[in-house]
Amino acid sequence: YRLRDLESANGTFLDGKPVGREPVAVPEGAKLRFGDVELLCWRPPEKGMPPAKRQKILVAALGVAIIVVAILIVLRPSRQALPEETAGDDSSAIADQAQAAIESERFDEAVRLAQDAVDKDPVAPGPRKLLAQARREQQSQKTFADALAKAQVGREDEALQLLAQVPAESRFFPRARIKAKDLASAVLRTRGAACRSAPRERAAEVVEQCAKAMDVKCQQGPFEDDAMYKALRAGEKKLSRRVPWSCPPSLAALFGDEGAGAETVVDEKALVALYPDPSVRSGIAQYARGDVSGAVRTLSAGRRPGAAEAIEKIKVVDGRFREGQTAMLSGALDRADQLWGEALQADAALMPAGTESFFGRQMRSSLSRAHGKAGDDRFQRMQYASAYDEWLKGLAVNPRDPHLLDQLARLEKVAENILGNSPSCDQLSVAAHITRADPPSPAHDAAQKAFARCR
Repeated sequence: YRLRDLESANGTFLDGKPVGREPVAVPEGAKLRFGDVELLCWRPPEKGMPPAKRQKILVAALGVAIIVVAILIVLRPSRQALPEETAGDDSSAIADQAQAAIESERFDEAVRLAQDAVDKDPVAPGPRKLLAQARREQQSQKTFADALAKAQVGREDEALQLLAQVPAESRFFPRARIKAKDLASAVLRTRGAACRSAPRERAAEVVEQCAKAMDVKCQQGPFEDDAMYKALRAGEKKLSRRVPWSCPPSLAALFGDEGAGAETVVDEKALVALYPDPSVRSGIAQYARGDVSGAVRTLSAGRRPGAAEAIEKIKVVDGRFREGQTAMLSGALDRADQLWGEALQADAALMPAGTESFFGRQMRSSLSRAHGKAGDDRFQRMQYASAYDEWLKGLAVNPRDPHLLDQLARLEKVAENILGNSPSCDQLSVAAHITRADPPSPAHDAAQKAFARCR
């Protein structure tokens, strides 16, 4: 007998270990668990056995099974009496169920399961992290829903403040950014119109509308020459007082992008661990800041162990970086992918894990922007599958690019709309392609199941 899980919500377990899509052999006497249901597996009687004898064995086995189950129920140890190994196994299994509930966005259930896992094994760090994640997503889901409710009744300012409370680590953050940008357009349209068209003798009204519009406008770049800002200042002069207004920092994460122009900071401890020799370490630090010639000079002096290999890698990065820039300028994005892929591989061999050099950051941000733009162009033409592929290439080199994460979340919404409108098989194929597969999103699961009927 072989066992595999058909993407069940609560998981399938063999002797306490989760079973995935790949079939696994079920040995004699194995314990199976489907959700909360446990079974024991015995080999059936041999085919050559006389029917009467086989019937007696089956009846006896059934009687023994009933007795064993009854004894287990009566004598089941309390939670406190469980051996440490059993408690750990149970905790791990429940934690797996909690993780599955999070991925399916059943956060109330996830919190309950994660709390159960913590109760069974209070010292294990995994269930505690899972519980914190489940609670964060539970609160983020509520905050996001409250923001949508505020937006539906025309209270965009309050909705934006709620969206700003969604933490960047939450799966709802990309959705919050998309919704915030939609709301910003509505705020600038309504507040901006009132700001520019209100009669000048009603200066107080002008100032109020302009200030609320500027709360959003300031998040999108320079605003000193904007008509709304000028109207705000003119209204202040009429009132003979300054209006308390600031660009709310709480909204910055919803509208800003990360990392542009950030200074390279190298973890000194990580650098010491990777390069014990001070001379070599100094050369690598120069390279990390973008000073190739200085790094090569430092590494060439003294002929320290490891310096020659480092120089060769630096030359690979420098050469491929220049060639990749030429490819980018000529619009050859595939060629830039290849060249900068080689450069990033050499860069990763030079830098301590988790740190980024000037060249690494430049290549990653440039590639992610280029693939982002290519995906945006395809999205505008409703070529959703190729847009997804472009954005995924960008994320491969820059996994935290906020624009790409926003756009992939937007595709999840596109897929949900496709699924809600009697889709054809071709449309189901697209919906399955453009949704998150690892771990699978609810839209991806729904598209896969619907598309399976087309095969």
